[in-house]
Amino acid sequence: MSEQLAVYRRCRRQYPGTAACVLLPAFCQRKAEASLKGMRRVHRFEPGTVLFNGVDREGMLAPWPGTSYSVDVWYEASDEGSVSVVPRFISRRCVGQCDATRRCADLMNA
Repeated sequence: MSEQLAVYRRCRRQYPGTAACVLLPAFCQRKAEASLKGMRRVHRFEPGTVLFNGVDREGMLAPWPGTSYSVDVWYEASDEGSVSVVPRFISRRCVGQCDATRRCADLMNA
């Protein structure tokens, strides 16, 4: 996770309009503390929450089991007045298919 956050930080320095929404297991926070500087925790999903979908044998979306641990949503807004840029490391396949991504978007707009 720290490698992805380092890529985000480099991208943000180059494009100040870059924002990030990160899902991070709560037990990893201490290890990622320096990388999360400037971000704020906007939500916590409790253990058992279904966050992601997979694809079944017929090619249909199917929810994965809920996590056995808490997952926090960390967010850093783009600089005011800047145009937002999607960081390269975000999986475009997940965007729009993953419940957590949709929930994160809802939290950012709240």
